[in-house]
Amino acid sequence: MGGLDNLDLLIKGTAFDIYIFDPEKKGKFRKFIEKLPKTDYNKVNKLLKDTTERGLLKNTEKFKKLETGIYEFKSYQIRIFCFLDNGRIIILTNGFIKKSQKTPSKEIKIARDLMNNYFQSKKGEKNEY
Repeated sequence: MGGLDNLDLLIKGTAFDIYIFDPEKKGKFRKFIEKLPKTDYNKVNKLLKDTTERGLLKNTEKFKKLETGIYEFKSYQIRIFCFLDNGRIIILTNGFIKKSQKTPSKEIKIARDLMNNYFQSKKGEKNEY
């Protein structure tokens, strides 16, 4: 199964489309988002929708690069990691609620591993985007 087969469209916009990458087909990330308290869910949803319509956020309090290829959306203590593909596709990998100053390296590793998995499995596939 390739990278494109494991994408679940979350939000389609004019500037970006946002997908969830779920190679294990467990819906773990979607469950994380859906279990957030309603006020937090609404804030995260607005943040993602704004990005799909306006483009990548310039405010580093809301969106920033963590390392090569890995970015994070930030809404108070909620962190959502992602990477970009083909210029207008944002692929969400994992999320968590930050409980300390430092971002846990295991969460960044999950995002990095999923990004590598995605691009590795995508090799040789015809890009439909």
